[in-house]
Amino acid sequence: SKGNSYVYYDQKNIQEGTYQRDSFYVSLDEFHLNAMDEIKKEKLAFKGQVVSAGIFPEIKETIKIQPDGSLGMTTDSPEDGFYTYGGKGKFDGKVSLDNNGFTANGSVRYQGATIQSDDIVLKPKQLLSTAQVFELEEEKNSERELPEVLGQKVKIDWQPYKDSMYITAADAPFKIFGSHNTTLRDQLILTPDGLKGRGIFDWEKGQIDSKLFSFGAKTVSADSSNLIIKAPGMDHLALNTKNVFTKIDFENAIGTVRANADSVYTELPYNTYITSLNEFDWDMNRETITFKADEDGRGSFKSTNKEQDGLTFWGKEAFYNLKTYELRLGGVSRIETADAYIVPDSGQVEIQKLGAMKTLTNASIIANTENEYHIIRRATVNIMGRRNYKASGFYEYNLGDKKQELELTEILGQPTGKGKKSPCLTTAVGKTIQGQPFYIDNKTKFKGDIALNANEDNLKFNGFARLEAEKLPATDWFSLAGPGDKLDLKL
Repeated sequence: SKGNSYVYYDQKNIQEGTYQRDSFYVSLDEFHLNAMDEIKKEKLAFKGQVVSAGIFPEIKETIKIQPDGSLGMTTDSPEDGFYTYGGKGKFDGKVSLDNNGFTANGSVRYQGATIQSDDIVLKPKQLLSTAQVFELEEEKNSERELPEVLGQKVKIDWQPYKDSMYITAADAPFKIFGSHNTTLRDQLILTPDGLKGRGIFDWEKGQIDSKLFSFGAKTVSADSSNLIIKAPGMDHLALNTKNVFTKIDFENAIGTVRANADSVYTELPYNTYITSLNEFDWDMNRETITFKADEDGRGSFKSTNKEQDGLTFWGKEAFYNLKTYELRLGGVSRIETADAYIVPDSGQVEIQKLGAMKTLTNASIIANTENEYHIIRRATVNIMGRRNYKASGFYEYNLGDKKQELELTEILGQPTGKGKKSPCLTTAVGKTIQGQPFYIDNKTKFKGDIALNANEDNLKFNGFARLEAEKLPATDWFSLAGPGDKLDLKL
């Protein structure tokens, strides 16, 4: 030959023509061939340089006929390896060039990760391979953090000029943070800025589904994600929420969750409740969740148990114990059930399994909600749902300076008929206490039974009354049945 000769690999059947001849070729040194009619192809050899579009530095190598009939070469990397793609990574192993393209068998190192593969395909702007093992060492410094990662049987798509290596789990999920129980199923993205990911991140206490994770040495976060918190030792979920920012710090065992929209609700499946309090801190060691109020200072709590007919009320704070599954609420000003308002003592309410509300003590009952005729204090209340409650308590019946109360032993709030649209009514019964004087007005004593209907402003009396007046000749007891207005009693 006179001067250099060139071998090109831009045919469509070689990796779909990715090796363009302006940047990828073999430059052959000047050569001489004698007795060409006697030369055997296996004896042909040309010295030259492999110019690989920046995949590796120029490789001086002898070019020979390969088993597939192409002109190419097979060589080992130098002792300290080949720098790849302008120094973005490093390769150690064996490199081949033939009609299959530019391929390799060895290890690739990039941004702290090591990949061992026997089917690497090297393209000008991309490296593709599968790998039996993908390993990433933990890194923590002022510039960036990386977690420890182990992947097995993965697919690699390294796009060096986009500064991204995509590692996809083909079978088993990635093991994150050096733990067999902390995994990511789907894909990791390694960049100079750190490690990203997408898919389902799972560990013994929870699960996060996101299209983009960011990993630190011991943290995982996602700007938009769906979070599940598992119930320890159970097959069900303790909490479920969607479209939230999530950050889990495994070193300090703290989770931070914040909703991305006001419309986001947090589900508590074991307690059959949802709440609009959608920002909370999760203490994974103590197994507790502390909810934070919205900007207006309160959030709604709604039962999803069908038997409770959508019971809903508002509170300012919530604390969830994942060991006992008790949801303790604070700042609850009142709960509407049947036709009454129930005012919890100190605003405290506790929700247990399947939405059962713990019996309220020292509560107040205001009935009904339309006219608020009646107030019952020091009440013990069991709220069964939006249309049902049972209680007992004390009814104030003061007359001037006479401070009196009646004990109502059976208070019921319930529908008056069948069907969800039938109105509800609170009724109550009680009786006067023997030996304790009771007046239904300033000069009329009463003993017997008392009844209350919340839609009526007066109590009903059924018993015996006696007038106390100095000018009357006799003060015998007489029977009395009917309503009585203490401000204008008419017998």
